[in-house]
Amino acid sequence: MQTYKPKLSLVIPCYNEAARFGTNIEDLFMYLQKQRYSFEVIFVDDGSTDATLKKLREYAEKYENVRIIEHVQNEGKGEAVRSGVLASTGEAIVFLDADMSTPIETLEQCWPVFKKGGEVIIGSRRHPDSIIKTPQPWLRVTLGHGFTRLTNLLLGLHVSDVTCGLKMLEARTGKTLFRLLKRGDWSFDAEMLFLARKRRMKIVEVPVVWTNVKGTKVHLLKDLFGSLWSLIFIRLKDR
Repeated sequence: MQTYKPKLSLVIPCYNEAARFGTNIEDLFMYLQKQRYSFEVIFVDDGSTDATLKKLREYAEKYENVRIIEHVQNEGKGEAVRSGVLASTGEAIVFLDADMSTPIETLEQCWPVFKKGGEVIIGSRRHPDSIIKTPQPWLRVTLGHGFTRLTNLLLGLHVSDVTCGLKMLEARTGKTLFRLLKRGDWSFDAEMLFLARKRRMKIVEVPVVWTNVKGTKVHLLKDLFGSLWSLIFIRLKDR
């Protein structure tokens, strides 16, 4: 019996997103349904306490090829993405933030790289061809730049944007990296890229159109210091 294998598996981690769901999700499905390739959308509800899960079930009833993974309690964005990646069946795995700050159309920048054998493709807000429609507040931008510089320094990376919400992985590569991943918090992007570099996987940055959407779940000081500790942990664990 042949198993259905879509071209694209789209993983969307969700935590208390009910208030931000709306035309962004409708636009997502409108775009995907116009494409010639097959797809599946995997929503991972990371222990939401609002109406997120109810909304996701409505989407599953309305649209085809939708799957929902439920976490009983909040485990962190990295754990939510891991659950979706390991459950995916597509040839290409993409994870994207639920607020669609990076629109689904950015995939058009990723596919040419993927078709040439790209294994790890990441969106970058600092790419010279990126368009920032609505920037983040100054402090958040400054801290984001600082985190990327520190990540590059401690983990030996050479990327311009660690935390942009859109990343595409070749299926085997994605599953390999996420099985090895130890960090379930906001530093999971950095660890994933570190593991990719260690295995000599080529990391390619692509430009994005990006809009800051209010309602972020990031708590600046708490998550900043937590992520700094995580970078140190990743480095020490490797040694």
